[in-house]
Amino acid sequence: MVVPQLLKRNYKKLPYAGATLGLSIVPWLLSLLDVKVDALTVFLYQTVIFMGAMLGSGYKYYDLFPWWDRVLHLFSGIMFFGYGVSFAKMVPEVRLAGTLIFSFALSLALHVIWEVIEFIIDSISHSDHQHWQKRSPIDNHQPTKAVQPPGLVDTMVDTIAGIVGALVACLGWWIYLAWIS
Repeated sequence: MVVPQLLKRNYKKLPYAGATLGLSIVPWLLSLLDVKVDALTVFLYQTVIFMGAMLGSGYKYYDLFPWWDRVLHLFSGIMFFGYGVSFAKMVPEVRLAGTLIFSFALSLALHVIWEVIEFIIDSISHSDHQHWQKRSPIDNHQPTKAVQPPGLVDTMVDTIAGIVGALVACLGWWIYLAWIS
């Protein structure tokens, strides 16, 4: 994505393309630390990075599709859970329940970190990832008669989507680890 943006002289999208490229090497870096991440988790990771950085921010899919952010957080809940399973497998003494609890907790913790990073980016760059600005052009997360500010609604719905993703992954991994493998 970096090369086409350079050829088109579309320099506004270069940071998003660069972020996508830079973040895409994380699974490879983990492999250098002997963390064996399954193919589904790596695929979801690459998908979430591309959907968020390039399509969501670079091509404004967050503005175009009201459901885009929710799907991204749902996928990331599943993906973060997969990373938890990968880390838990590094300790042979950890049993099924420990793997599932650790992976679920890691997924929730990484979602909290994600929301904090969104807040920091919004605070520093005056962007609106969390839709907290009073004159936000994005009102697809805000019910018409809501008492809460849009930023709170966005953060809570993102967190709920991440929890649902982690629960779906927990069920899937439990079935796979307990019954199939």
